Formats: sequence, structure tokens, C-alpha cells
Amino acid sequence: MEYYAALATNIRTRAELGRWRWKWLLSAAGPTCAFIWDSTDPVALDNGAYSYHLKGIPFDEEKFYRALERFGPRAEWIVVPDKVGDADASMEMAEKWMPKLEGLPLLMCMQDGMELSDMEHWLPKIDGIFLGGSTAYKLRGIKEFTKPITDMGKRFHVGRVNTIKRIQLCQWHGVTSIDGSGVSRWTLWAETINNWLLQDEQQQKLFGGISD
Repeated sequence: MEYYAALATNIRTRAELGRWRWKWLLSAAGPTCAFIWDSTDPVALDNGAYSYHLKGIPFDEEKFYRALERFGPRAEWIVVPDKVGDADASMEMAEKWMPKLEGLPLLMCMQDGMELSDMEHWLPKIDGIFLGGSTAYKLRGIKEFTKPITDMGKRFHVGRVNTIKRIQLCQWHGVTSIDGSGVSRWTLWAETINNWLLQDEQQQKLFGGISD
């Protein structure tokens, strides 16, 4: 499983995240630190919808275009614009944006109310799914959607994974990648998560036969 962290502005936190194989999930609505411009660190690009949702403001198309121009060419994947918690609006936004983003490595965000049947139209055009939405919807989606999506050779990414219990759930079901902002905001939490990840990896190597 791959691990993405929100961009950390604190040097100490970035150093701590360097102890594990964290990649950066940049937000089109968030800050960009000077170090990321010249860095070769792996990045993915989120559309910033969750930040706008928390602030209660509309999606900023101009910021998204600027982020695409800056980071699109190096992004491992890009989240198609969506609306948090609104399946119909998210699918309408996908209809609008998909032609504009053609040729880029795209993930479409599944929000509350969406089922796998709603994805049939989109899956041939995208690289995978970004699971968003409420906690209840996300927990159900991890259990029900992961295998069908990954069996198609598509990425299945889960957003806002900030606890060890949630990481374990994603590992167990075979999720492709996760992201979280907790490790970027609190250095001590980054240390706690990293220590657990390193210990868990070592135990798997000892008892599960995993090799480098």
C-alpha cells in the first residue's frame, strides 16, 4: 500500500515523515512550500474540494488550473473536481471536467450515494477511484468497493486515513493507497504512526514471509 501525506510546512515534521516512504498529496486549495518546487519527491494532486467544503466556499476553478499547470506534469495522479457529500453534483462536475483533463492520470471521487454501478461509465476513462464522503460511507466503501476496483487493475485510494485502526482496515482489504493530514499537522503523531508502520513492516517480514 502507498502512503500520501498532506504537504507539511514544518521542517521537523518533514524530516520525521522522511523516515517512512510517505509521498506528498498536494491540494489545489492549499499552500505550496518552497522546497516542493525543486524537489523530486513523488506527488499527487487533489482538487481542494474538501478544503472549500470546510470553509463553505465554492470550488475555485482558477486555483485548480494553476495547480494543474505547476504540478500536473509530475503528478502520479490527479483528483477530478467533485463536491463533498453530493453524488449528483460530483457526477455533473466529472462530466464537465473529464474532457478538459483527458490524457492525465485521473482518479474520480466517490461521494455518499454513489455505487459501483455509477462508475461503469467512468472507469474506462480514469486510472482509479478516490473514496471520499462521510465516515460511514467510507468504511462501507473500503469493504465493498476495494476488490472490484483493484481487480480491474485500477487504483483504489482512500482519503482522510488518520488512525492506525483505519490504516489496518485499508491494508486488510487491499486498498492501493491512502492519505492523511494528521501526520503533517502534528509531528508527534507522525512519529507515532511511523513507529507503528516500521514495527508492522518488520513483523510482516518476520512472520509473513515478506521480503524486500
